[in-house]
Amino acid sequence: MTYFEWPLALPYRPWRDQWGNTPGREALVTEMEGGDTRQRRRPADDVGTMQWGRSFSEAEMATWDDFLLDISSGAARFLMPVPTTGATYQTRVVQIVGGAGGISYSAVGIETQVSFSLLVFPSDMVPLPEITLFDYFILGTGIAGWTVDVEIDGVVRSAAVATDGAFEIDGSDLSPGTYSVRVRHGNGVWSAAEDYTIAAAVLDAFAADLYSASGLKLLLSSYVGSPCARVRRSSDGLEADIGFGPDRWISTDEITAHCGSGSGYVTRWYDQSGNGRRWVQASGPSQARIYNAGVLDVGPNEKPMLVFSGTQSYSPETAGFARNASNVTVALAGASTAPGASGAFFTASRAAPNISWYRLGLLCIVGTSARFSASANDADNPPLASRSYTAGTWARMIGRARFTAGNVDFAIDGTTTTASLGTTTPSLDSYGQVFDRIGASPNGGSPLTGPISCMVLSRSALDVAALDTALQGVMS
Repeated sequence: MTYFEWPLALPYRPWRDQWGNTPGREALVTEMEGGDTRQRRRPADDVGTMQWGRSFSEAEMATWDDFLLDISSGAARFLMPVPTTGATYQTRVVQIVGGAGGISYSAVGIETQVSFSLLVFPSDMVPLPEITLFDYFILGTGIAGWTVDVEIDGVVRSAAVATDGAFEIDGSDLSPGTYSVRVRHGNGVWSAAEDYTIAAAVLDAFAADLYSASGLKLLLSSYVGSPCARVRRSSDGLEADIGFGPDRWISTDEITAHCGSGSGYVTRWYDQSGNGRRWVQASGPSQARIYNAGVLDVGPNEKPMLVFSGTQSYSPETAGFARNASNVTVALAGASTAPGASGAFFTASRAAPNISWYRLGLLCIVGTSARFSASANDADNPPLASRSYTAGTWARMIGRARFTAGNVDFAIDGTTTTASLGTTTPSLDSYGQVFDRIGASPNGGSPLTGPISCMVLSRSALDVAALDTALQGVMS
């Protein structure tokens, strides 16, 4: 049942000399022969009666008058913190005895003394708080202005309930798993314990084999509490680190608060693997957009995306992904939206001066196919595996070069094509300048027009089917 709540603008503590409490009704008495009496309980014997009074200012009286109208001139039940022991307050369902006719006013200086008797109903009638999300953020609803306790496996965490009735508790230190949870309003009755599960992040199973992992969704549980991306706002160029929201995606609220009605561009895309290999772009025109004139850029899943429009790209702060590798895996979720042009999702060049040649390349080719190419050295024309692809289609793409096995694999949405590399040696350990890039080829060619939501690199031959399943979690 829904009850009106004692207004936050009104004090709830009565003056001590105006307070009194009878914890229950008198027992029903039956006289017996020989002068004995028998007492017995009746339904509602646990309804107490409390005397309450204090003075209100003129502004508080206006609030009180409005509240009386809400509770049907004092006839309806409502929620109020009451001192059931004279010192400890509990939120209880109460009702004014006699309604408006049971209220008395008197003058105390320039204030008005308000007094009445309350029926105080048992604590189990108070609506319990509700948990609406149990994850690395714990969200729920409760009585505005009061404290909610959430007990997780025996440990209590508390939060104040906002004026809109919502509360939030930081659960960033909780690991994936199942927890026994119960809730209450502060000093109230606990709910029955329920099991809540925090699911693993989508790439947790690959954590030990990742070179870098950047995404607009939380990819690894070990990265909880860290920033997703650094965003520059268009209004004045100010940059801010943006974290993750309760849905595990980059926080829409933080981006909106930072960018307002302007636009936002990503200057730094953080690496969630723990290896510190973040992607960066210092030039404003070359930074992908994430927020457009007050509106978040979203994909078909209504989740955030980085928008590349033909001039944007990112480079790693530390190069070397494709050097001296026995295996590499490149995985992403994104799309190319330019049917008449080729677009590079990820490339790694050969050593200078042949940077226009790929050591690795995952590209869309003129909107009709996509391919992953790989070469172990700086001489061979890079072999490739190709699959048909329609421009504008969001896809999960995985490229895998097994250099010492002599194969290159390319999967789109879980279907794989394999080609021969022609050699069975690790990739060359070139000490010249070797570029890795997102959104363009090493020399700036094949610029991408389209969105990307994650980029994952590994110097292992990751299982394609399992990795594709993980990418589905990014696109949902």
